Amino acid sequence: MSVSDFCYSLPVLERIVAQAEMMDTMMAKVGVDPLIAIRRDAGAAWFEARTRCIDCLAAGECRQWHAAAAFLQRHDAPQFCPNRDFFEACLRQGLQAA
Repeated sequence: MSVSDFCYSLPVLERIVAQAEMMDTMMAKVGVDPLIAIRRDAGAAWFEARTRCIDCLAAGECRQWHAAAAFLQRHDAPQFCPNRDFFEACLRQGLQAA
């Protein structure tokens, strides 16, 4: 098995999808407009945020946060999240645009 075979294995792809779904859900709970997030820095900031999420070692904490925040309308991004600053910048940009 080569490294490229590992990168495209089912468990790796499932983790990527699960992390992306958690990021999308967190953005919704935090109140980030996806269009603002995607357009930041011509898409570069979005790509970096997705990469940080996929590489994040706090997936267990993130799942716990999602379970605790499931019934809340809106919530602040957790301190452990490597994308907290990105989300806050998106929120500030959204407020400026309003």
